[in-house]
Parts: sequence; C-alpha cells; structure tokens
Amino acid sequence: MSTSAQQPRIIIVTGASQGIGHAIAQTFLKQGDIVIGCAFSSIEKAPHAKELLDLYPEHFHYYSVDITRTESIAEFIASVEQRFDRLDVLVSNAGKNVFKGIDCELEDWHHNLDLNLRSHWYMAKSCRNMLEKSKGRYSGHDLQPRLFNYARMRAVQYHQTSPAFAGTKPDH
Repeated sequence: MSTSAQQPRIIIVTGASQGIGHAIAQTFLKQGDIVIGCAFSSIEKAPHAKELLDLYPEHFHYYSVDITRTESIAEFIASVEQRFDRLDVLVSNAGKNVFKGIDCELEDWHHNLDLNLRSHWYMAKSCRNMLEKSKGRYSGHDLQPRLFNYARMRAVQYHQTSPAFAGTKPDH
C-alpha cells in the first residue's frame, strides 16, 4: 500500500476494462498507486476504464492491447518501460472462455491457448526486467517484485463445462 511518504507503486493490470480486472485496478488506485491498465477494448468501448481515467487522471493509464499477439505485448511493455522505467507489480488477469466444445474450429482452439496461456507467459517474460529493477526501490524496503496470475484460479469454475479452458491453467 502506498502512503503519501512513499513513492507510489507502478502496477500493470491486464483485463482492466471490466470485471475483476477493473476492481483490482480500482483497489490499487484507491491506495495511491499508479496503475497501467490494458485490455483489448479501446477506451471508447470501455466505460469502466474511462471512469477510472476520469477519477484518477494522474494515476490511471489505459492501453488497448491485443494480448494474443506477442508484438502487441512487446509494444505495450516498451511504452510502459519508456514512461516509468520500472514495474512493482504485474497482475496478469486478462482472459475468458472462448472454447466452443469439441466441435470448435482449430482457429478457436489456438485463440483459447493464446489468450489464456501464452499471453500470461509472454507478459511475465516481457515484464521480468522491469520487475527485477524495482527490487528494493519501493519505499526503501527490500521488497520482492510481485506477479499475480489470476487466470489459474478461474479455471476451477469452468473445468466441468470447458476442459480446454481449464487445461490452459497450469497447476504451479
């Protein structure tokens, strides 16, 4: 948690345009942190993200990012690194069940894997250097940078109806 005497944490929240990602971003913002939110939707089509921009204009930054494309993730992270030079927390939250059962097309299967598995791995890989840079810089304490992958926790609620979605969530 940030206080006025501390430097605010720099936090990325994927899937910040709605639902749990929006709630996570809002929680960090209320604590005085700087949140870089991203989601597939443009800001014009993301009213909850727009609300955060209006409420926290100095602390909330929003990017439209297609996290199924490694090039989009790389461009996003390069922009964040150029602007902030460090990252204290990555909340890798984006994802949804796009699997259509056994009759799905191969393209749908690949999209599911790209969105719910590969994107989380590549986001963490892309943020690694910035997360390592932040070690020890937050308020003078020897804090470890943090990575939270919410996606695995969500797999439990889908496992019976969508084994492909649950299958993209590793046990570790």
